[in-house]
Amino acid sequence: MERGSFEDDDWKSVVKFPQHGPAKYFDRTSLAQNYKRVTMEEAKNGAPCRVYSDGAYDVFHSGHARQLMQAKNYFPNVTLIAGVHSNKEIHRVKGQTVNTDDERVEAVRHNRYVDEVLFDVPFEYSIEFFDKYQIDFIAHDDLPYTLISGPDPYDLPKRLNMFLPTQRTEGISTSDLVTRVVRNYDSYVRRNLKRGYDLNELNVGTLTQARIHTENLISSIFGNSFQMISKMFGAAEESS
Repeated sequence: MERGSFEDDDWKSVVKFPQHGPAKYFDRTSLAQNYKRVTMEEAKNGAPCRVYSDGAYDVFHSGHARQLMQAKNYFPNVTLIAGVHSNKEIHRVKGQTVNTDDERVEAVRHNRYVDEVLFDVPFEYSIEFFDKYQIDFIAHDDLPYTLISGPDPYDLPKRLNMFLPTQRTEGISTSDLVTRVVRNYDSYVRRNLKRGYDLNELNVGTLTQARIHTENLISSIFGNSFQMISKMFGAAEESS
């Protein structure tokens, strides 16, 4: 598929002076006619090279941005290609996502370090894939990938001396962000209710609805005193 439903120039209609837009989708016509993979030494010495970094990029966050920053700055003259997996593939390999395909692609396109975006990419690598998109190097963290069973998915680029290890940003990941929302479920339900969402939109069950309505009623009567008691009971439950 190679691209989402957006077009390269769709951003121009929503800005006053269309000078600085997002990364373009991969364009096969821009590839070199006689391609020869760049070596590590040539890249270090400033030869133009194409670095590829892929991911789900779900709930795009600073950890994603910093990884792409590292990939873009690995050599002096890098074209950074960001590969975005489809939801179909992510659900097969990793599990449920928060964002749609188009939302994730658009988040990556608007990262300042990305030059090209390639959508619906495989989790598995092959020499045919590298040649098809003229990829010189693969940038990814080198930590064990426990979600994919079998051999190291980065074994091939490592054997070909194409692998560029990057560092993860501690304390931030999509799973961490989802955990924060789940852990503070009631707070976020109340947050969105205040912003006009109804309980059905939030998929809140009947018992939870009754509890929230009761707590809101008590809170409206007793005000800050009820909030302080709720926090005390919440702290007690966490410590038990």
